[in-house]
Amino acid sequence: MEQSTHIGRGFIQRIRTVVFDLVMPIYCIGCGIERTHCCLSCEQQLSALVMAPRCFYCQRPTVPGSRCDRCPSETLPATLAWIGSYANPLLQAAVRELKFGLRRHLGIVLGQILAQRCSFDGDGIVVAIPLSPRRLLERGFNQAGIIAQTIAAQRGWTYVPDLLERVRNTSAQATLEHHARPANIAGAFRVPLSSSDLIPSKILLVDDVWTTGSTMEEATRVLKEAGVKEVFGAVVAVG
Repeated sequence: MEQSTHIGRGFIQRIRTVVFDLVMPIYCIGCGIERTHCCLSCEQQLSALVMAPRCFYCQRPTVPGSRCDRCPSETLPATLAWIGSYANPLLQAAVRELKFGLRRHLGIVLGQILAQRCSFDGDGIVVAIPLSPRRLLERGFNQAGIIAQTIAAQRGWTYVPDLLERVRNTSAQATLEHHARPANIAGAFRVPLSSSDLIPSKILLVDDVWTTGSTMEEATRVLKEAGVKEVFGAVVAVG
């Protein structure tokens, strides 16, 4: 009964997305101008945001996008690319409207900007943090997947949607205190057996927001245990 309820919610959510796109007026998430999700001026403002010169994990000063030598290397991405701080009102609006406002096109806009920040010398394999089956049915799409697919298309890389999967439902990380997030996400991911023979040596792992890093840290751990040698990270916003 519970599975049928989730399927029904997912169907309703997808219908809602279609109706929203057809009926609701489209407006820029920054300035409100009509007929665009993000106008050229606001997109340029997002593109102009800079990556702070700090370790993405502990915030110590270092080269932008780098991990300092004091932070663990086994469970963290080698580097992390991002657009800007989640405290930026325009970037925050873009993320929230993508995730909760059913505005998929913003994932393409953000992915195009983020693609220019990615420094990745691997095999060109791009993977997104997966949603749980329940949340995917409810939302109708994986926002990180849209961003990852756009990055791959922009850079001529290959997006592999099924290399990493989520095996259990978890509480939304954003609703939890920081200290509770590692336990909430622990054991939530796996590399399916069907993908175990196709493990690349390096991948680019994509998510929407990095707050404590617990989600990407757990996914990195699982990927490395499956045979990936090096994981690079990319997120829209940090903080």
